[in-house]
Amino acid sequence: MITAYLCAPVRGKDGDKVKPEVKWDNVKRAIVLGRKIRERFPELELFIPHEHEVIIDTLQQHGLNSDDIIEACCDIVSMKDLIIVYCGDGISAGMNREIDAACLESTVYIDSWNEEAELEIAKGITEVAK
Repeated sequence: MITAYLCAPVRGKDGDKVKPEVKWDNVKRAIVLGRKIRERFPELELFIPHEHEVIIDTLQQHGLNSDDIIEACCDIVSMKDLIIVYCGDGISAGMNREIDAACLESTVYIDSWNEEAELEIAKGITEVAK
């Protein structure tokens, strides 16, 4: 099975100063996108960090900082075969760190869920499967 990581904004370009409603909108959008990817590509084992944001939020309230969170995400993405980057709202500093940590030849950039995105993901899966 091919493993993948969905890289999408949580806090976005505002970082830790993001308004809660913006952060949760980003989280919901990434989860919806990830579920569409899973539905279309059931052979792909997709990790969506946004699905764990409630836990991360709680850990932050107990002193975990954003750098620690990004570092953990970088560790996870480095173990995957493919990174799918949702860049519809731009690429944040945290996303750039995840992309750099991936060190993968197979990186797929999408800006929305459409036929073109499906084709790009399919190409990425094919490249990894070679």
